[in-house]
Amino acid sequence: MDKKNIIIVILLLAVGATAYLAFQNNKSDVVSESLFEKQERCANNRENAKQQLKDSFSLATPFFYDIFYSPKTETCVYTYGLILFGNPPEEIGSFVIADYFTGEKLFSVQYDNSSGDESQYSYNIRPKFTEAVEGYKK
Repeated sequence: MDKKNIIIVILLLAVGATAYLAFQNNKSDVVSESLFEKQERCANNRENAKQQLKDSFSLATPFFYDIFYSPKTETCVYTYGLILFGNPPEEIGSFVIADYFTGEKLFSVQYDNSSGDESQYSYNIRPKFTEAVEGYKK
């Protein structure tokens, strides 16, 4: 092997080692981010989450509730309600938990305040939603 090839191999190994070390440093920074920093990052997205929610619905009426870091999903999730049809107090709607970054619905429960079945009213359905929210906060 001549000197030129040896120099090229050494340079390639040096570049590879540098890239590997840089990747490991970035990875450890994300892992070492404290719970407080994760919660703060999510809280800083509050206004963006509200706007995203508002822009996502043209026929339903959304109501933003909260955004927080979820240890369960290891990402920001936000919670909201939707009035799908009708006017309060006789509306049909849902309570939703969604991933802030992907928009994926993680939990959704429907209510119907216009039905004759009181078990379907929002005040009876909301505890299920609250319990699910608490599960995503743990």
